[in-house]
Amino acid sequence: VGMVKKFYKDKKNMPFIVFALESQTKTKRAEKLGEYKQNRKDAPKEMLLQIPIALEWLQKMGFTCVEVNGFEADDVIASLATLSPYKTRIYSKDKDFNQLLSDKIALFD
Repeated sequence: VGMVKKFYKDKKNMPFIVFALESQTKTKRAEKLGEYKQNRKDAPKEMLLQIPIALEWLQKMGFTCVEVNGFEADDVIASLATLSPYKTRIYSKDKDFNQLLSDKIALFD
């Protein structure tokens, strides 16, 4: 919630703020690699019930939420960041994004 408040305050200084969501359908990677992420625990049911409420809240605040069927959120983020003509800030604890770092792409956690 704190980070969303910060984004809302900074919204006028950033041309786009996009929240990427995990695909609700099986991802291309999971189709090719059957065991991919099979050892991960499912998200708590209580959290899953709150996602639609959070998405509605983000959209009412003027943020864009993107979900691409068949693709993970990190793949969507990487594509948007590398294809964007703008300097891009990625806010994530996922260190896999380090491979995208450049003069144009920065990572914050």
